[in-house]
Amino acid sequence: YIAGHWAYETTQRELGFLVEAIPSTDVLLSHTPPAGVLSWRDEWGIKGLEKCDFKYLFCGHVHECGGMETTLPDGKVVANTATTFGISVLT
Repeated sequence: YIAGHWAYETTQRELGFLVEAIPSTDVLLSHTPPAGVLSWRDEWGIKGLEKCDFKYLFCGHVHECGGMETTLPDGKVVANTATTFGISVLT
């Protein structure tokens, strides 16, 4: 979710409708991470995506956090699979 002449601008409200329509699933794929999760800025990402019913979320978009993963307080795992510009941060 970044506005630019090269990108399709989607509002958080539009994304909210999409988030509400996501069914329960074990694995969820998203280009963008949940807002504030595996990103350097809280405004990057999709608000409410972390509330969806999933076990694993694979995302990208934020290259500075590529290769990182985190476990949310409710046990859901979010992994950022973005390229890291040649820097490996995987353990």
